[in-house]
Amino acid sequence: MAVCNSCQATIWWALTPSGKSMPINEKPDPNGTVTTDQNGIVEIITDPAEQRLAKKRGRKFYTAHFTTCPAADEHRRRRG
Repeated sequence: MAVCNSCQATIWWALTPSGKSMPINEKPDPNGTVTTDQNGIVEIITDPAEQRLAKKRGRKFYTAHFTTCPAADEHRRRRG
């Protein structure tokens, strides 16, 4: 586990399909949309039917830390 440099929340890092690191809140969230596949790669599932199926298969859902961190904008990289 790691700690957010800004808000001190406990987080963990997951890899996106493009190989970038994504901070995830520590605890599972029944309303979350972030899960990982069997290789630990992030999947975002927003469709409720797909979420129900994934949960039946034992997958846990989490929330991306960027959605809850009060200092998220300080960590976003500008594109361009």
